[in-house]
Amino acid sequence: MEYEPGALVPEEDRVLIDLFAAASDTAVTVQQKLENDAGGYIDTALGKVVFGAEAGADTFGTILHESSHWYDSWDREGGRELQNELIRYLAEQRGFESVGALIEGYIQEYQNAGQELSYAQACEELTADALRGV
Repeated sequence: MEYEPGALVPEEDRVLIDLFAAASDTAVTVQQKLENDAGGYIDTALGKVVFGAEAGADTFGTILHESSHWYDSWDREGGRELQNELIRYLAEQRGFESVGALIEGYIQEYQNAGQELSYAQACEELTADALRGV
């Protein structure tokens, strides 16, 4: 566990982050502020998860979101299966057009933030965000 100097993280958030690191056996770094106001990201080159220490951040939600990406990078086939099941469920509940609009919304949101996101990446983000609600 590595906390960047100046990364002010409430004690309850430190506990959650430490639990994630221990449970996933993954190196974790916490930085004060991440690019594009991201809550976290997977650094596959270094094999670690990086979290932001933004005031008022939804740390538990971010851990669930990044856990999805971590799992997907660890087990690509399982990640795709989870993604397909979630999208199928959403389509059954809301209709295929609604899910298509949701995915397009992710693409637009990232474009507005100056990032390009493919359709497949947007589906991955949708899945990771859906896990926040678990």
